[in-house]
Amino acid sequence: MVIPALSSTSSVRQTSSASANAAAGARGAVETADVLVVGGGRWARVLIDVLCGILAPRVPLRVCSPGNAQGMLAWARTRRAGAPLEISAALPNAPAGAVIVANAAHDHEATAEWALRAGSPTLVEKPVATTAAAAQRLLDLARAHRVTLAASHVFLFAPYVQRFAERVAASSPVEALTLRWADPLAEHRYGEVKSYDARVPVFADWLPHVVPLVGALLGRAPDRLRGVTVARGGAAVGLDLRADDVPCTIFLERNTGERRRLVEVRARSGRVLQLDFSAEPAVIRDGERASAEPMPASDAERPLARMLATFLAAAAGAALDPRLSFETAVRACRLSDEVAVGYRRELATSLGGDADKPPQDADIRYALAESGHRTMPELMRTLAT
Repeated sequence: MVIPALSSTSSVRQTSSASANAAAGARGAVETADVLVVGGGRWARVLIDVLCGILAPRVPLRVCSPGNAQGMLAWARTRRAGAPLEISAALPNAPAGAVIVANAAHDHEATAEWALRAGSPTLVEKPVATTAAAAQRLLDLARAHRVTLAASHVFLFAPYVQRFAERVAASSPVEALTLRWADPLAEHRYGEVKSYDARVPVFADWLPHVVPLVGALLGRAPDRLRGVTVARGGAAVGLDLRADDVPCTIFLERNTGERRRLVEVRARSGRVLQLDFSAEPAVIRDGERASAEPMPASDAERPLARMLATFLAAAAGAALDPRLSFETAVRACRLSDEVAVGYRRELATSLGGDADKPPQDADIRYALAESGHRTMPELMRTLAT
């Protein structure tokens, strides 16, 4: 079913090459073949809205949501701008010019495999798969079929990250890095209440952000795990990582009182740099000096729009930008697999004294929802195996 837009803010611009497409993306007129978004949740809707702002009006934009097609139809009728949408509950028979996989994490592998076998350039949202083996299999499949496969690393397209990385490089050698990443309960983002997939542990959900971000700041991604701490039934996780010889302390926490996105880098010289992108504008602190980063001049200059335009340029034939590297996503999955072993052990220890707590306890509810178990004895038996 096609839902016409009430109005359109995009303008038609002819382009003759994939590189021209990338340049056009900043002006809101990306020319490409049809684009298919697979997903029916909040993030899929965010992607669709951004795509409507950067695609030329004549580019077909299709949406497939097997589990929420009617909900997406209802949402589409409320849209105030953008290109017409074709929404269905079934994957199309014909390949698409570009596919964006934004459904549930547990469905990413099967959906990406379908797209790659159809020959469609594919961008997969995080986490690209639930295991490193599955992620590597997708990468091998893309190479065998010679199809572009990209991973969503949206923060690498934020100018403030690039500028902060330049300051870190100028302060090398680095002595240590600390990152705090926290989300409040029922946070409003992009006009909707943000929620998480309870089946995906916080480290599996956010390491796909952390690994490329730390890699961009230090010039090498964290590749060794030294320790794991767990609290609040698994809602809070601490990771002791190493990027070569640089200690990286990572704190990840869900259902907190406020949103936090804070990176601190301490140089061996004693210089301390901080990047706080918990809210806009992002703030960079260099010792006692703090400076707010410039806001994007337009929606097309925002990180998500820049990332999508860059992917669509690759789908049209340009070289894949290294920031979209699927190999980086595989490394994040591999580290997540390693964390999972220590996480289960530490979760069992942290819950050991909570076995008699009522099911209504927030920590118990979180642990049970993540595991899929109904009772604590069931969960504890699983963790013991």
